[in-house]
Amino acid sequence: MRLGLRPFRQLAAATVLTYVSGVVGVAHASQVTMSNLQAVARSLAFVETLQHHDTVVLGVVYAPNDPAAKASAEDVVKLLQTVPGPNSTRLQGVAISADDLAKSSEHSDALFLMLGTAKFSTTILSAMHRDALVSVSDDPACLDNGSCVLMVRTDPAVEIVLNTELAAAVGARFSAVFTMMVKRK
Repeated sequence: MRLGLRPFRQLAAATVLTYVSGVVGVAHASQVTMSNLQAVARSLAFVETLQHHDTVVLGVVYAPNDPAAKASAEDVVKLLQTVPGPNSTRLQGVAISADDLAKSSEHSDALFLMLGTAKFSTTILSAMHRDALVSVSDDPACLDNGSCVLMVRTDPAVEIVLNTELAAAVGARFSAVFTMMVKRK
């Protein structure tokens, strides 16, 4: 009895599809790490124009119409509750769709841009200019499209990049020590 290669091709295709869907599904959830969030909180301590009340509200901006992105943003909001804020404050996260930035009544002191928000840079920049908000992300794409003031990553090593032009445009000032320690774009 000869089976041929067809069943093996189907099995191989199913295995590849399962692997790829698993990797894509994990991309949103694993993108933001606790160490990245801690580095973001430390970096926000150097923003001289950031109001340091008891609580610093970080708007966690996610790509609209993507349930996985929304769930990932909500996970980041939960993680932020455990991260000490800048200068002895607490961090509080608020998940907000990029589409809702223009009409949101939620107060944010700064924005954290999730993976996948790069294509919504016009909406994000509009909100940043309107409300004088600093935006931070651990996604390098935000630097390419000019939507984040700070890009902060800790893996494989700590990397902090300051977009000086955007910082000036939204009225954000950083301590001199901080600007000497980070890369500038």
